[in-house]
Amino acid sequence: MVQSANIYTYPYDLNPPVMRGTCALWRFGADWKNYNFQANIKSYDDDAIGIMFRYKDENNYYRFSWGGSHYQKIMLSKMVNNVYTILSQKSESGLYPHDWCTLWISAIGSDLKVYIGSTLQLSASDPCLDSGTIALYCWGDEGACFDDVIVSIAGSDTVDTYGGGMYNKNSSPTVTNCIFVNNQALERGGGMYDNNSSSLTVTNCIFRSNSVIYPRWLIGGGGMYNESSNPTVTNCIFNANTVPGGGAGGAAIGSYGDNTTVTNCVLWGNIGSTGPGTDEILLGGTGTITVRSSVVEGGTGQSWFGATYGNYDEDPLFVDANSGNLRLLPTSVCIDSGDNAAPGLPLTDIDGHQRIIDGDCSSYPQVDMGAYEFNYADKGDFNYNCRVDWGDFSLLAKSWLTQLGDSGWDRTRDISDPPDGVINLRDMAVIAENWLRWLPNP
Repeated sequence: MVQSANIYTYPYDLNPPVMRGTCALWRFGADWKNYNFQANIKSYDDDAIGIMFRYKDENNYYRFSWGGSHYQKIMLSKMVNNVYTILSQKSESGLYPHDWCTLWISAIGSDLKVYIGSTLQLSASDPCLDSGTIALYCWGDEGACFDDVIVSIAGSDTVDTYGGGMYNKNSSPTVTNCIFVNNQALERGGGMYDNNSSSLTVTNCIFRSNSVIYPRWLIGGGGMYNESSNPTVTNCIFNANTVPGGGAGGAAIGSYGDNTTVTNCVLWGNIGSTGPGTDEILLGGTGTITVRSSVVEGGTGQSWFGATYGNYDEDPLFVDANSGNLRLLPTSVCIDSGDNAAPGLPLTDIDGHQRIIDGDCSSYPQVDMGAYEFNYADKGDFNYNCRVDWGDFSLLAKSWLTQLGDSGWDRTRDISDPPDGVINLRDMAVIAENWLRWLPNP
């Protein structure tokens, strides 16, 4: 999402600086209480950017803001009954997110914490606002970018009937690089529900551990439920989503009277009526589902599955599905097995790596299945040619000594183990270890 206008209010030098601007508000979630809120941000201006949480209305919310040249501080503040108060702040002169940076808000009870990357920056204890939705905030800052927005509910005590993670009705959103995890719905669409001629595009997304409690008409859609809609789903992963026993199906995707297109996706390890890998996809009514170049557990024998469609019923070999690492192991059938002409094929994967590379080092670049493109960048192969050489060294040099939030920072270059948020000798050591090595060889 991009802020396309330079809207702000004067003056900005008040004490405290209220700095009302614009916000993109998620209109659901008014009853959300305890949750973690994560977003990637990037600024091309020097005003202020941030995120808002436990938002009730324009006069009641918490806000994290990151000021540019006008107000060089990061601030955690609150607006309660139109009275503005700073809860915590820190000077950040010269530091502003001109490259992609991850913000993470934890709001559990009265404890509020703000992380930039993995580093705790601000914290406060405040009981004034105990629930509310989220918003993306700008004060001016034309061209500000927001991506990879994730909300994880902790101890939720309410369950939506439809669309535990997202509900789309008569709309056509583009959903990219999102993770739907641990959402729950009573009847349909644990992760997402699409209805009433919604023609949405879902790309590079992960649906994991979502569930339906009481599936209506025995079509649950643990990950996604589509009804009378036309969704296009490309390079997504559905894993560990569930519908209960008793004949219910559609553990990954349930469809009724719609036309769903699934390409370059992985549907594996979802739990249907009789256990894992049963009824990953269930179609009802007069609609159709088209599945191409995808891995679907238990798909063999289904009318939409045929081998001529480039589909596989074979373990995708995730790195560690139990811990949520759904990247691919080097021997995965998903590598270089996708369709380069898939509708809405993204330029990069959910990690920011280039799509359509030669992942199996066969000299023929082909896109992978799933949300992650397999590569050897973690070993220093930044230009994806299956060896570490001077081309990779020059790419590392472009980000040398940058850190999270700096201009020139590139998160795909932070290859030290574990990543430390700075490009330095620890990353260079990885390149040295693999120098001039043909990487497919152990």
